[in-house]
Amino acid sequence: MHVRSLLRFVVTPLAMLAAALTATSACAQAMTVEIIREAPLPKDALFTQTVLWIAENFRSSRSVIQFQDRDLGTIVGNSSYDMSVDGSFLPFFSPAAVPVTYRVRIDVRDNRYRMTFSDVRVYLDGAPRALDYTDRDSNERRVREHFEQLANSLDHYLTRPKDDF
Repeated sequence: MHVRSLLRFVVTPLAMLAAALTATSACAQAMTVEIIREAPLPKDALFTQTVLWIAENFRSSRSVIQFQDRDLGTIVGNSSYDMSVDGSFLPFFSPAAVPVTYRVRIDVRDNRYRMTFSDVRVYLDGAPRALDYTDRDSNERRVREHFEQLANSLDHYLTRPKDDF
């Protein structure tokens, strides 16, 4: 009987904690950003140029691209960057670089593309956290600005003159 009481004393709080954590994570809203832009190229050329842009603008295109299908016009991958965060509560601290990871999907069609960014995680204290568990307003704004910069970079890349070698 004593073992059963002890077991109930330990297991019940652990079960309640697990249920609370599950409920909290279910309430978190994942951030998804979708950017749709026009492009001056047909689908096949747009696909090729987008893959080249990824190779030139990300740390390693092999580690970024997880899936690509020319017929579907779809490229899916994972990427990261370092977001600068200032020590607002302690002004004598210099800004710190905080890793941010995300999933990117690029769909191309004739004369347009769509970039969808999802599963955004900010690494605070060495652990990945969804934006809901950080300073969401500030961090979400910074992350959206980064995604806009990526779309602007792709726009610029697609409109620059091609070297026909």
